[in-house]
Amino acid sequence: MDDLVNDVCDICGKPVLIGQPRNGMTGNHWDCKKKEPLTKHNMGEYADKLTSIFGRVKLLCDGYEVTLAIEQSKMKLSVNTYVNGYIKGAWFLPKEGDDYPERKFLCPKTLRLYSPQKKARLIKQFGKKRANEYFKLDSSSIMYSAVWPSGKAALSHLIKVCDSVEVYVED
Repeated sequence: MDDLVNDVCDICGKPVLIGQPRNGMTGNHWDCKKKEPLTKHNMGEYADKLTSIFGRVKLLCDGYEVTLAIEQSKMKLSVNTYVNGYIKGAWFLPKEGDDYPERKFLCPKTLRLYSPQKKARLIKQFGKKRANEYFKLDSSSIMYSAVWPSGKAALSHLIKVCDSVEVYVED
C-alpha cells in the first residue's frame, strides 16, 4: 500500500497518491491552496490589493468561492463580485419564493419609490394622511448589485454576513 503513496500534501496533510493530479513543483494536491482567515486586522492588506487595476482577491466564504476583482466599467474602476466564478441576473432582484444563498455576497441597495423632494411635494399637495393613503410614500424595495464602491466595503460586508471567511494566499 505504501508504494501507492508519493508524498504527503503540505497544505491538507493527506497523502498524495500516485496518479492524482498534483503540483509538479511543490508535490501538493493540485486543488489544495493555502488559506488564512480574514479578520478586521488583516482586512486592510487585502483591501489594498483591490485598489490597483487587475487587483483580485479570492475568498472561501461559507463554502462558496467568492472572487473580488477590479474591473473597468464606464471609464471607472469598480470591484465586481463573482460567486463560484459566476454572476447571475436572478440574484439581483428578489422575488417571492426565490432562495439564492449567493445573494448575501452581493451589495444590497435600497430603492425608494419617491425621492425626498417628490415626497415633500406630495405631502404639501395632498396632506400627510391622504398622501400616505394614495401613494404609500415610505415604500421601498431591495436590489442587489455585483458592483461594490470599494474593496474595503466589500470585505467588511463579507466579514459581517458570513460565518467563516478565508483568503486564498498566493505564493
